[in-house]
Amino acid sequence: ISDILSNIKNTKLGYQQAKYAVSISENYISSGVYVYEAIKNYTNKKFFDIAVLIKLYDAIVAGEKNIVSQIFSDSLKIITSYSLTEQEQLQIFFSLRQTVYSTHKAIMNEEFVSDGLALPEYDQLSDILRLFNELNKVAVDLCNIVINNKRSNNEKLKKDILNYINDNYTDVNLSAGVIATELLVSEKYVFSFVREQTGKSLGKYIEEVRIANSERLLLETNYSNIEISKLCGFGSESTYYRTFSKKHSVSPIVWREFNKNITT
Repeated sequence: ISDILSNIKNTKLGYQQAKYAVSISENYISSGVYVYEAIKNYTNKKFFDIAVLIKLYDAIVAGEKNIVSQIFSDSLKIITSYSLTEQEQLQIFFSLRQTVYSTHKAIMNEEFVSDGLALPEYDQLSDILRLFNELNKVAVDLCNIVINNKRSNNEKLKKDILNYINDNYTDVNLSAGVIATELLVSEKYVFSFVREQTGKSLGKYIEEVRIANSERLLLETNYSNIEISKLCGFGSESTYYRTFSKKHSVSPIVWREFNKNITT
């Protein structure tokens, strides 16, 4: 008969007492009643905190390799620095293993065999330290997959931002807010990305895209300034005239006549 225990903090102690009772019943008459004998210095042992499993899961799905490696390092210290039984060591290993497996399912949504990641399997001849190292490697490999996915998604997002501007420059209301809403990113990201990629502010880059397309229309069509200003998203003829003249130091009409003469 074990102590009467309550509260989640006593879960480990309750488990050990139950395990002790089971081992006693296997050696004596099963109908007997036996008194639990507490293990000396039991409370001085350091036990594995199951909250670490949540931290491990979050770290893997976020691609935080340093945190993942630290968790495994700390877990190994518990195993090697404290007098844990083989059963206690295996409990820690299988808890970590299940967490790694769960993160893989969340990241890949498929079986390990399909991507070459294989969880270490336990057998009676397995060395616990080797199992931990192999499991750590799988966890780090998952982090690398997450990091690569982020990088791929980021490259796609970058292309999407520039493509969105090039496809929607005709919209006079085109802005960081509009782009951010359409692509589900922050306005700050739009501003910083455009400057990083083009060396220009968002407003300046949109302006140059509009001017470049107005130049094409000046050479390829007979549209008037007011028609081109609307087609290129300037909003008004005066805005278009001022912006164009600032770049070329001449009006759109003069620029058209000069460049058409050159091409002919």
